[in-house]
Amino acid sequence: MFRSLFSGLNRLSSMQWSLLLSLLIFPVAIELFIEQSWLWLILLLLYHLVVVSVVTSMTGLLERLKQIAIHLSEGDLTVRIDTSDTLNAPLLNTFNRIGEDISRTVHALRKSTARLVEVAETVQEDSGISKTGAMGQKQDVDNAKEIITQLSEITQNVSSYCESTATLSNQAKAKADQGTRDMIALEEALENANHHIDNSNEHFQSLMEETAQISQVMETISGIAEQTNLLALNAAIESARAGEQGRGFAVVADEVRSLSLRTQEATEEIRGKITNLQAKTDDVLETMKENKSSMERSLEIASTAEHTFKELNQQIDEVRTYGQHIAQSSEQQLVQTQSLQDSLALIATESDNNVRATKETLIASITVRNLSGEIDSLLHRFATDSKQVEADEAKRGKLMEWSNQLDIGLDEINRQHQTLLHLINELYYLLKHNYGLSSIKRVVQGLIDYTANHFAYEEILFEQIDYAQTKDHIEKHQHLVKQVLEFQSRVERGEEIGDELMEFLKNWLRQHIMGEDKAYVEAFKNNNLN
Repeated sequence: MFRSLFSGLNRLSSMQWSLLLSLLIFPVAIELFIEQSWLWLILLLLYHLVVVSVVTSMTGLLERLKQIAIHLSEGDLTVRIDTSDTLNAPLLNTFNRIGEDISRTVHALRKSTARLVEVAETVQEDSGISKTGAMGQKQDVDNAKEIITQLSEITQNVSSYCESTATLSNQAKAKADQGTRDMIALEEALENANHHIDNSNEHFQSLMEETAQISQVMETISGIAEQTNLLALNAAIESARAGEQGRGFAVVADEVRSLSLRTQEATEEIRGKITNLQAKTDDVLETMKENKSSMERSLEIASTAEHTFKELNQQIDEVRTYGQHIAQSSEQQLVQTQSLQDSLALIATESDNNVRATKETLIASITVRNLSGEIDSLLHRFATDSKQVEADEAKRGKLMEWSNQLDIGLDEINRQHQTLLHLINELYYLLKHNYGLSSIKRVVQGLIDYTANHFAYEEILFEQIDYAQTKDHIEKHQHLVKQVLEFQSRVERGEEIGDELMEFLKNWLRQHIMGEDKAYVEAFKNNNLN
């Protein structure tokens, strides 16, 4: 009941309120008029006029605030109230400040979202390229694994062949050693045969000489036989002359002559035999000479074969040594190939992880892109005017303005520095306009969190390029965080440190950007981190 009553009263206009209040005092005014209490009547009328004026003024103000609240609730952050009414200016400025602060926040969110979309698209594109590269790398690793497996099999075959070669080399060396020994034995046998041929030649020479001597003896015997024949013939002639007295002597002469003839015939036969023997002896000597020549050639060939077998033996030793070296190298290569296979297995695992990570990164970048789109879609709930925001921003008191002196030539670092400057100026504005402690605490906490993020971003880049001054830079970061946390503790305790804190932040930002951060600009640009 009372709720509906109050709801009805809230819907009354200023004129209706005036009529309602007039009706409420009308009986009292009539009573005072009847009693002719003119003073009280005048006071009542004056009070009524003041109340009606106040109610009319409040009703108009509330109506204006209601319209502003409706616009703000509908997301129209561009609406502002005219604050020329100095009486209600503080209240109206408070409402305007709500619109301004939310509008600035939404505008900043839109800018951050747009930047986030750009980063997400870049990450998505890079992730796609990385995915393609990772998959290609995985294919290359798989091919390399297959090649290494084949190489390992070939190396094992080579090692097996080397073992077989070593066995054959040992067998060949044994046979070559036996061949060398056989050649030496053959040379010795040929030398002995040659010596025997020389001895036989000497014996045949002696035989030829003795045959010649026999021929001479036979010549002598033949001569004697001829003379004997002549003597026998002469004796026969003389016996014939002697007659009967010489008959016996003639018989003897005939017998001597017969023996002489037979001797001559035997001598001729022996001479023929000796001549035949000499001819055959000459043939044997010629054959012996030829055999000696053949034997000498055989000795030369045997000697050459011996040297050949020795050289073959040496070459077999060299082949065996090379085979051993190849076998050792094959074993080492097999070990290294196995190690390479293990390394490739690890690389393949890492490659699989990279492919999976790039796929996840691609999905994450798409998700970030969608989330950025969601935030942007949600921000469409609010209507803002960038020119109005910039105008309001220009009218706000600032501790520092962004200038070329603060520009270090690195786009992303500059953007983060601008955000730091914005947060510091926001804190300065809150302190100057006596905002509540809770809002100041929130901004201080936001400044601390963003500073930590900024420092973490720098330190990750330091690690990527192996920056020489990383340790000093990190120590400066830690020292600053410690100082800021001390200020935060003092703010929590409610100390009045506004001016001190602002001066500290102003000096730190200048020193951090113009001194510390500019020191790494060249290193970042040299490593394509612009």
